[in-house]
Amino acid sequence: MNYPKSTIQASAFIKRNWKGCKIWEKNRLLAWVQWFAGNGRMIAMREGGKIVGVALFRFIDSEKDIRASEYTDTGGEICYIVLCVSKAKRVIRALYTILWNAGLSSRKLVCWARDKYSDRQNTVSVAQLGRRLGYG
Repeated sequence: MNYPKSTIQASAFIKRNWKGCKIWEKNRLLAWVQWFAGNGRMIAMREGGKIVGVALFRFIDSEKDIRASEYTDTGGEICYIVLCVSKAKRVIRALYTILWNAGLSSRKLVCWARDKYSDRQNTVSVAQLGRRLGYG
C-alpha cells in the first residue's frame, strides 16, 4: 500500500522514539499510524521541516474500550491518548495544547498508559488535566 508522506515520516519518528513498537514490522506500524491520521486522530509537530513530536489519540465510551481494539473510536466522552512522544518536554506540552483545542477540553476523562511503567493506566478528569496544564 502507498502511504502519505506524513504517515511515513510520523511512523519513522515513532519507530526511533517509542520502544513500544521496536519489534513491529514496518507495514504494521505504517498501517497503525495511517489509521489515526486517516481518522483525524494524529497530531504531529514540526520544527525546521522535521517532526519533533507525535500524539495519537482516540475518543471512546468506556475504559474497557481501551483494550477492546486498537482501532475503536466511538467519539465518546473519554480521550485515550495512545501515544505522545517527543524528546523535548516543551513539545509534549505543545502537543497537549493542540489536543486540548482539538476536542479534549469537551470530554469528561482522559486516559493514558505509560509503557515505562508496565502499561499502567492513568485516568484523570479533563478538569484536573486542565488545571495541570494551566487552563483552568
